[in-house]
Amino acid sequence: MIRLRALFTGLAVSLCLCAAVPLQSGLAGGAPLGGGPMPVLPFVLAMLLYAASAAWARLRHTAPPLSGNEILVIWLLTALVSGVAWSGLTEHFLLLVTAPLRFVQEGLPWPDAIRPLLPRSWLQHDAAAVRDLYNGLRDGRAMSWSAVAAAIPWHVWLPLLTVWVAFILLCYATMICLISLFGRQWVDNERMNFPLLRVPQMMGDALDTGRMGQFLTDKYLWWGLAVPVTLHMMNGLHYVTPGVPQIDTLVLAGKFFPKYGLLSGFHKLRIFFIPAVIGFAFLTARQVSFSLWFFHLTGLLLLGVLYITGLQAPEAALGVTLGPDFSRPEEAQALGASVIFFCFLLWLARTHLRRALAAAIRPAAHAGGNAMHTAAGGEWMSPVTALRGALAGLVLMGLWCSWAGISPAGSLLLPLLFFLMLLVVSRLIAQGGLAGFSLAAAPTDGLTATSGSGILGGTGIAAAAVMQKLLFADMRESVMPVLVHGAKVTGTATEHAAVRPATARRRILAGMAAALVMAVCVSFFTMLLMAYRYGLRDLRLDFASRAVTATYENAWKLLELPAATSGWTTGFILLGMAVMAVLVLCFTRFYWWPLHPLGYLAAYSPALRTLWFSIMLGWLCNQLVLRYGGTRLYRRIQLLFAGLVAGDFIMAGVWAAVSAFTGNPYRVFPF
Repeated sequence: MIRLRALFTGLAVSLCLCAAVPLQSGLAGGAPLGGGPMPVLPFVLAMLLYAASAAWARLRHTAPPLSGNEILVIWLLTALVSGVAWSGLTEHFLLLVTAPLRFVQEGLPWPDAIRPLLPRSWLQHDAAAVRDLYNGLRDGRAMSWSAVAAAIPWHVWLPLLTVWVAFILLCYATMICLISLFGRQWVDNERMNFPLLRVPQMMGDALDTGRMGQFLTDKYLWWGLAVPVTLHMMNGLHYVTPGVPQIDTLVLAGKFFPKYGLLSGFHKLRIFFIPAVIGFAFLTARQVSFSLWFFHLTGLLLLGVLYITGLQAPEAALGVTLGPDFSRPEEAQALGASVIFFCFLLWLARTHLRRALAAAIRPAAHAGGNAMHTAAGGEWMSPVTALRGALAGLVLMGLWCSWAGISPAGSLLLPLLFFLMLLVVSRLIAQGGLAGFSLAAAPTDGLTATSGSGILGGTGIAAAAVMQKLLFADMRESVMPVLVHGAKVTGTATEHAAVRPATARRRILAGMAAALVMAVCVSFFTMLLMAYRYGLRDLRLDFASRAVTATYENAWKLLELPAATSGWTTGFILLGMAVMAVLVLCFTRFYWWPLHPLGYLAAYSPALRTLWFSIMLGWLCNQLVLRYGGTRLYRRIQLLFAGLVAGDFIMAGVWAAVSAFTGNPYRVFPF
């Protein structure tokens, strides 16, 4: 049973995070408190709550004030808001809605072309409000926070914020319905592994079974902790005081490979040693972890093969793109592979989805004891309700696109592509144990490459670029992968509930909804306070500013010179579809098949350039342990790799706290 005290604790901590994350990342310039599908601060807070609950129970000789499952729910709420509060939304928002007016003063050509195309309610048109936003209020730094809040021109901001908050919450509601629809399939039917959750779950099990003391004193755990603690203590002190010796965690291996020829794809190869990623990879299914690094290296080899055969596509053939990390036509394979893998997910869930659809169409014939009208496993609502909610969300998204000026075909396809990519990537992150991930190519790039930019229309190009940049292109701290983990948390929390598991599901759903609404509103309010007191110019928004400017500039280029169908990009999309179809067929037909289709999805992701070596080390350790020690040794030694994960996150939290005071943002994680 999830008690109300757990929900209120999670919401209270989430409220603090909504204010602390923008202040830490945007103002203090410290190491990020969030970051990736497993954010730093929520993980550290969960560990502290586990230890504190165990200590309380031991000292008072009573039951822990919070159970392991309740702490997992608190983690879920705080992980959701940590992304929204910065790179998942807030970091770019104010720049997106003010850049067309702000940069018109710089003499750039794109603001005058973009502003008339976007709906007036999407942008801030008050020149004084934008000026003060970027420069700060006069004497704003000497004013109290309450005085700054009173001086903000809310009459010009509230209408704009209302429009965008409605759109953002619509997208979040659609995401929740989609994950709830697939929750029973992924959590119960497929028994999907969730490597990123394994360490918190271990601690939760130890707390609920009274073994927390044994867990925290395990020698393997401490051996694992010692590696990242020593590593980051030395490197962090070196960052602050260069006289302290440094332990290198990066090897530029590209210098050992030729710039041209068969191995030219390895010319920029980098080797990172990341203890947490090694731990996650050890806890991941071997077939998945092997496929991740294998396909990444195979993709680099393919670049050399294309080079020596004369089939290498020039980068100019890519044309103008709206995806921030889309740099080579070969990377378009990920778009085609994602479409086929989405169809594979539908095929796996065909029985579940068919029953839900039948129950939704004919509710009277399927009422009563039908399972489709009852939530179970990793669901927050019944499959029928989730299906209706997801379809309603897609329809409303289509109407929003149409209102924004996107063509009818674009209004139909764009929401489907947005949520298709989110669903596929979220499955990849959750099952692959990827602590960091970014898209190789964005959804709009596949649409314009195969159909030309005319499918969106002139207005649609600008509108699609803004929507994609806001919620559907940056996967660093997207809400969707956290929701997938939330489905597992919900299934675990209700699996052994002795009383009214339906109540627990409703409480978790209500907590997530409240946390997301609060995160959007409080984070926007905090960012406005910071901007009007200090000015956006002086906040740590250089990366976001460049990204937003590039988004608008690329949209303007497509307006000035509409893109026709790209033969190279379309060809690689079709190649990706063909390869993924073969992988799926072999994966489902041959039990001995060693490759998992998920690896091909991530082959060209920029994140794999950083993570591949650590994933390979984790897979190798897993392989050796199970081969020579069996499951008995695996169960014993997995605490060593849990220590690698916990130690990395503890040190990330320590240096984030230190950087808040010193202003020296030593980053534990290079992604």
